[in-house]
Amino acid sequence: MLYTSGRDILDKNGNKVVLRGINLGSWLLMESNMIGIPGVESRVYRGILLQAGQEKADRFFKNVFDKWVTEDDIRYLKELGANSVRIPFNYRRFETDQDPYHYKDEGFYYLDRVLEWCAKHEVYAVLDLHAVQGFQNEDWHSDNARGACDLYTDIEKENRFVALWEAIAARYKECEWLAGYDLMNEPVAYGKIEVDGLNRVTRCAAEAIRRIDAKHILFIEGNFWATDFSEMDPPFDDNVVYSSHYYCPAAVQIGRYPGEADGVLYDQEQMIRDVAARDEYMLRHNVPTWVGEFGVRRFENLKDKDQAFRDYIAAYEKLNDSWCYWNFKDLGLRGPLYLDPDGPWCRFVEEICALKARYQTDYANVLDKSWDLSSIIGGYQDGDFACSYATFYKRFTRTVRSALGDFLTERFGQMFRDLSLEDIDALTDSFLFSNCKHYEPWEEILKAGFAGTL
Repeated sequence: MLYTSGRDILDKNGNKVVLRGINLGSWLLMESNMIGIPGVESRVYRGILLQAGQEKADRFFKNVFDKWVTEDDIRYLKELGANSVRIPFNYRRFETDQDPYHYKDEGFYYLDRVLEWCAKHEVYAVLDLHAVQGFQNEDWHSDNARGACDLYTDIEKENRFVALWEAIAARYKECEWLAGYDLMNEPVAYGKIEVDGLNRVTRCAAEAIRRIDAKHILFIEGNFWATDFSEMDPPFDDNVVYSSHYYCPAAVQIGRYPGEADGVLYDQEQMIRDVAARDEYMLRHNVPTWVGEFGVRRFENLKDKDQAFRDYIAAYEKLNDSWCYWNFKDLGLRGPLYLDPDGPWCRFVEEICALKARYQTDYANVLDKSWDLSSIIGGYQDGDFACSYATFYKRFTRTVRSALGDFLTERFGQMFRDLSLEDIDALTDSFLFSNCKHYEPWEEILKAGFAGTL
């Protein structure tokens, strides 16, 4: 099993390991911008349930879980040279809010299966609790439809969070190809009460795991979407890796790279400065850094985006950081694999994707920065809210987009009414590795990056 020593991750023989991997996102937690659904995952299930019935809702979800990641995908990533994968999952795979602490077989079945494939192909896995009971942030990727977070102030949500990690640790404490546990994806805690709560629940989960599993690494992310470690408690475990996330604006927006975004000129040197600022906590405490997410999006200027991809990896290598790209498969913006635009699924979601674009519901993929909400917020005056106008506008538009996406979930559910179960099977065959397209420029970049030769 892997363990840490100072700034390094080591294998059982004491050899240094740099984790160079990729995320298996939008699998055990579907994300709207990557798979084409509107709204958050749990509300999509509700939309299909209300409009087309439970049998069809269950069939669609099961097919996603069965087909989005298969052994073919793990074999492919190993052939590219990845030595690790991060596996985001929703707490709802394991328990329901109506029946907490009673764990479903479903979640363990899929984790068992992917960990077996990882062991077979000698790829380390990091288990990432991406959507937490009570919600750890206000965003779609925590399956949060209402924008409020209770985890840091609700003891019942905290107890459920800790108990789930206890159950997972008990199941996988002897798994050799498990690198460790990423306790909580992208927490967002505002103010002293919530920050204290974040530090408390993180420590409680870590201590609970350690009573069961003393071997596997604990991965701990910083505050504000894994970007800020300034209020994090000092490391309290001797086998821990701290994880930052970094999305360079010029790499994920329309425009040139190197180029200006948000008033800053972004190039490789600026990337290094940004990542080094996040790494300051890890350097000060002499612990390893793992960039658990970073990304590029193929909006335009594709050669520029290729260079941004290379520069990310070069920056991490210069800073001695392990890294994990987001993401391996999607509708065509992020991954080395993408769904066939002419395939059944992409044709099926054309209408709903057009509606999402019209109402700008996918916060991650919004291209137009000039959304006119003047009729709603035209009366804003300084002092009306505790935050600045920029913060107010950002959080307000996120909330509006979430609400609009939620409105579309029942419209999406209507699309399943006239489908047979066999039709749903055929649509979701689009997710299989054998039916996906390959974006070769990024495959080549990843091959070099995974080999450490970029």
